[in-house]
Amino acid sequence: MERNEVWFIAVVATTMGFLAGMVWMDVGHSAGRLERYQTLITGFLAVGAAFITVNAMKRTDQEQRARHAEQMEQAKRPERLARQRIVETYPAVFDYLASEAELVGLGSVFVCIRS
Repeated sequence: MERNEVWFIAVVATTMGFLAGMVWMDVGHSAGRLERYQTLITGFLAVGAAFITVNAMKRTDQEQRARHAEQMEQAKRPERLARQRIVETYPAVFDYLASEAELVGLGSVFVCIRS
């Protein structure tokens, strides 16, 4: 549900509540029931508002995490492209360096660079 829809529903529900209360009083009913249960009704409305707020915060947090992950991938992209360019441009030199690294025990470094 979009933010604008939630506000619209809240405004319409509040307006209907006020209108229903005025009609209730105009018909001749006493406000005894309303006075007796107003705290309970307010509590239900507060819990509903809290539920809507928590859902909005969760959705915002998920969107922010996705945006952050995308930005991190974009930040790593130039480094990956540079490594790939070096490997593709100088394959003989890279193979020589990889074989030398194997001799000294650093072969896993060149395997990571190649992928």
